[in-house]
Amino acid sequence: MTGIPIIPERITVHLGRPDAYADNVTVPFIDYIKNVASSEIYPTWPDASLRANIYVQVTFALNRVYTEWYRSRGYNFDITNSTQYDQAFVYGREIFSNISDIVDELFNDYVRRQGSIEPLFTQFCNGTTVTCDGLSQWGTVELAQQGMTPYEILQYYYGNDIEIVVNAPVGSITPSYPGYPLGLGAGGRVVRILQLRLNRVSRNYPAIPKVSVDGVYGEQTRDAVRTFQQIFNLNPDGIVGKATWYKLENLYVAVKNLSELQSEGYTFEDFSAQFPSALEYGFRGRAVAILQHRLNMVAAYYGTIPTVAVDGIFGEDTRRSVIAFQNRFGLNPDGVVGEATWEKLFRVYQGILDSILDPAERPVPWDGQVLSYGSRGERVRLLQEYLNVIADVYDLPKVNETGYFGDDTRNAVRLFQELAGLNPDGVVGERTWRRITEVYADIVTGLTRRAGQFPGTVLRNREKGEEEMERDLAVLELQQALRAVLAAVGYPAVLYPDGFFGPETGRAVRLFQRLYSLPETGEVDQALWEAVIAASRQVNRGQEVSRLPVFPNAGFVMQPGSTGDLVSEVQRLLREVSRQYRNIPSPAVTGVYDGPTEAAVRRLQQGGNLPETGMLDRLSWNLLVALLDGQL
Repeated sequence: MTGIPIIPERITVHLGRPDAYADNVTVPFIDYIKNVASSEIYPTWPDASLRANIYVQVTFALNRVYTEWYRSRGYNFDITNSTQYDQAFVYGREIFSNISDIVDELFNDYVRRQGSIEPLFTQFCNGTTVTCDGLSQWGTVELAQQGMTPYEILQYYYGNDIEIVVNAPVGSITPSYPGYPLGLGAGGRVVRILQLRLNRVSRNYPAIPKVSVDGVYGEQTRDAVRTFQQIFNLNPDGIVGKATWYKLENLYVAVKNLSELQSEGYTFEDFSAQFPSALEYGFRGRAVAILQHRLNMVAAYYGTIPTVAVDGIFGEDTRRSVIAFQNRFGLNPDGVVGEATWEKLFRVYQGILDSILDPAERPVPWDGQVLSYGSRGERVRLLQEYLNVIADVYDLPKVNETGYFGDDTRNAVRLFQELAGLNPDGVVGERTWRRITEVYADIVTGLTRRAGQFPGTVLRNREKGEEEMERDLAVLELQQALRAVLAAVGYPAVLYPDGFFGPETGRAVRLFQRLYSLPETGEVDQALWEAVIAASRQVNRGQEVSRLPVFPNAGFVMQPGSTGDLVSEVQRLLREVSRQYRNIPSPAVTGVYDGPTEAAVRRLQQGGNLPETGMLDRLSWNLLVALLDGQL
């Protein structure tokens, strides 16, 4: 799970329950879906019903592959044919022709939550002998007969905040583990992914220290890895081998599943429900799903408790997890969830939630109350408090914490929504509240960077496989800045800020580079980042965006004897700065780095406590730009 999902060319199916002795077969993914669809649904159903079910079957399988659900647990297959765990697959069966035609069209389309990357865990059941909280296969027939489209059917079961990704790329799936141990001195994309995983897991296990996401495996990363290994009973050698990698990956998936479950319609109150009745092997339903959700949260903290699929089915895996929990907390290990086990589980679960942040800093969860212009009360005051904390880091205006949702609060909400890639309607619904509290929590726990600060690694198109899983606020900031600059020079709405560096963002970067006569790489290093941010600030002040050229690169130095347009531009900037700072000489604009230019640079360096070399390097350039930009 290390990038944008792709449709696997082939998938390996275990012909039995996960732990059963059975054959594995590897088949083309498209043939697998045709087999599943022919095994799960009837070819005589309405077209809209067939399509809705096939979307779900593709997405379910892709979720298993993408999260490495089985492979991260040591299995050598991607999915089973057991309907208790996955979906039906009958090796060698006949395929219905109309189903085959639809699968040819839809096999590389899948469902996800808006604003998410991962394929949704599209739970489903037949809706007659078995019911569940996901899609009802027979229920889709009735909805199709009522005239619903496939998308409307999916919304009916999974909510209005889903979307269908169409024509996803097809390629070979490689394991997330890089194939070699990671230790001191390692670097690159895979280390950055490791650091992101450690930081995400540390929110739920504060003993793991936060690390800088810089793609460099230094002592800080090693120490975090050692702590992780100690907590989960691994050899604490500070080296990420296969066992450590997949334990971290497994835990990361379990933690992320919590928010995915809630986004599928569960609320905090659901997880606070009173004891329903004794639950044991064979039971099904919402209470079992809540049980499984809590077990997974506790399992994230206690390595002896295995995680389970949140499918609402009390099977053998759930029974084993319950027994492990009962053993760990001194309860009768009978595998039955009576009142004592249920209440103990909730107390442990609630304690974990309470430990994520200090009480004074803990964000309040979504309570179902939409906040908008004219709203009043403590919720509005909390919203304003969170926005002001975020404004200390990101480029948002401060608001008065009055408890009244007025023009200033609506404006701040809109700007945050634009920054976060949300619909900027100024209304705080569930998605906006959740994103605000996530960013707030990251800030108060120190897991963020300041606005305008280069993120520490080159930003590239995600299609190259160079990006991690989660929405990137640095990319959001870049997109906002690019959008403002390009609109100011006559290229409005060239991209929509969403936090994902895709083809549209790459084209916008290349267009910016073209404006400055730079190589059109479509990539953003530190020099280009600073140029885009500086230009966007000029736009915000109504200035011309072409005033500040891009400094070539981090190692470039301008020195006596240098010539060219960039020298002329530096001389012009020095002259402009000298009007405000009289101690800096005003050299003539000659295009030649001469003695007066060297003297002006030395005085600039002296005032900024930089080495007085008289040569214009990156630090001196940044100081010059900051003075001109009014930042100092």
